[in-house]
Amino acid sequence: MKTLCFFLPINEQDSLIITASRFHMTLKPNDVANYTGDCGQLPRGFQNVTSV
Repeated sequence: MKTLCFFLPINEQDSLIITASRFHMTLKPNDVANYTGDCGQLPRGFQNVTSV
């Protein structure tokens, strides 16, 4: 079961930095579209996000 924990509105030109434990990943505006919607899943290791 997937749960939406929070909703963060961003501008189309903003990058999104996702942190999971000690790892971080920067999603550029073109990349964000790949991780939205029903099938959008982050790579392994980023399933338990600690900050955005």
